[in-house]
Amino acid sequence: MAVTYTDLIEGDSGRYTADGWQFTRIAIVTEITGTGHARIYNAAQQLGVFIGASHPTVPTAYLMSVTPTSETSDTVKFRLDYAEYPFADMQVSIGSTVSQIETNKDINGDPFELEYAFPADYHIDDYAGETITTGAVVSLLSPETTMVVRKHITGADYLDVLVVSTSYVGKTNAAGWMVMGSPAENTWLCTGITGETSDAGLTYMVTYSFHYRSDGWDSEIVFMDPNTGKPPSDVVEGVGIKTYQMYAQANFNNLGL
Repeated sequence: MAVTYTDLIEGDSGRYTADGWQFTRIAIVTEITGTGHARIYNAAQQLGVFIGASHPTVPTAYLMSVTPTSETSDTVKFRLDYAEYPFADMQVSIGSTVSQIETNKDINGDPFELEYAFPADYHIDDYAGETITTGAVVSLLSPETTMVVRKHITGADYLDVLVVSTSYVGKTNAAGWMVMGSPAENTWLCTGITGETSDAGLTYMVTYSFHYRSDGWDSEIVFMDPNTGKPPSDVVEGVGIKTYQMYAQANFNNLGL
């Protein structure tokens, strides 16, 4: 059997639209052996193409369909249709939400301070007639920004998406990721990366989710008085109040967003 492509001859065509290039190529397979419909199958095997193969000139156009037609008893003509994907390279959604946090400070960063004077006849002698000053911890709904980026990528498979997701999810940005004009490190937390394919892995729509905190993602821990279950009002910064890094960092610039 022999394969001949008839590029730039009758039947071959191209079309350029807002969605990109579309091409039709014609291939002729001759000297086919076999009987009945087996000849079409045998000719297709000889042609040796597969769905998702790149166009020989425009590699971003992929083979989408193959249509064989018997011309003679030993000749089959194939129509090969290629198309580029209509990529809107990125879609970005940004919004704000509230997340529950705990704090022992007010909006100005001052620790809560509560005072109570126990009556002289209080039933616990150690407190009777005493004035106790203590701090407190409260739950707060803090306004924060979220961002979701959806990006269509080619040349990837599920392992690529898996590696990316395990490398960045649960990590915060290293310095220099200029989203929202803010280069501050440790302000963006990657909360999710998922990939979906509808063309057997030829391309993936990858969704990246991020959560922003202007004060960063380190956690401030305060000493709790074991007798009251509350922080002392005179707890000292750096001694009874310390900040700890909770998340590893990664270079989000490598995501190509």
